[in-house]
Amino acid sequence: MQDPDTVRQFKTSNLDPVVSTTAETQKRLAAYRKQWEPVIRASGYRA
Repeated sequence: MQDPDTVRQFKTSNLDPVVSTTAETQKRLAAYRKQWEPVIRASGYRA
């Protein structure tokens, strides 16, 4: 995140980049799935 244009694009999009290991990313994604899966199932959404 040393490129000024990249930093600007993230800020413009209201995004906060996160640096993490593969294991940390997998853990975060599993937590998101646990949080949102019941909501999506209850909505009846089908892909």
